Amino acid sequence: MCIGSVAVLADAWQDGTYRAGRLDDGCVVSLAFTPDARPGDRLLLHLGIPVEVLDSKQEEVRHE
Repeated sequence: MCIGSVAVLADAWQDGTYRAGRLDDGCVVSLAFTPDARPGDRLLLHLGIPVEVLDSKQEEVRHE
């Protein structure tokens, strides 16, 4: 089973050799898998790790 969620990137910065960011819920995460993420982007999280920047123009897919 996969646990996924969506969060908004509130802030991002370079910390030495890696990028980090703060999500809208206050969690600080590594942006290693999403190096192009910018504040305001919606991120797909897998187990709390950002793995994809979601396209803001793409409609949400609803499974029935």
